[in-house]
Amino acid sequence: IAAQESNGYKAGGIDLRCGMMRVGTNQIVRTYNKQIREYGKKGQWWVALQFFHDMRQQGVVPVIITYNGLISACAKGKQLERALEIFGTMQRQGIVPNVITYNALISACEKGKQPERALEIFGTMQQQGIEPDIITYRALISACEKGTAFNCIPSCKSLSILITFCGTPNNGQY
Repeated sequence: IAAQESNGYKAGGIDLRCGMMRVGTNQIVRTYNKQIREYGKKGQWWVALQFFHDMRQQGVVPVIITYNGLISACAKGKQLERALEIFGTMQRQGIVPNVITYNALISACEKGKQPERALEIFGTMQQQGIEPDIITYRALISACEKGTAFNCIPSCKSLSILITFCGTPNNGQY
């Protein structure tokens, strides 16, 4: 809302805030999450971050969807360090990351051309017992392709998991 006001959308921001006062807390959280997601998709991570700050100033408690949207917005905007800061904040708030959180972080590493960090995050994800999905592996492979590290080769176990997860090709043909 403050983000809208600072970007010349004052009337829209006021209307949004007034409208939110008439609905319940869950709807307010969903409204903020939607704004964070939408501005993140546009690559405007700073506006998404403004919505996050406004949300907290209003006493609205962010949920995992909020943090995931914000980390994704930072990933899209190539803001790896900011994404990692948000991840740390999320954990300090007692919110447990899920596969979407880790996928967004790995994607941020990929866009920041930091494959070693992507592998570290992948390792942490596995240590936490969170099952990677196809998006995890795609982001990890992309991070390794775009990175400059020659040691960014997934372990045999990871490759085996990837093959198992994705399935085997039809009679050896893709």
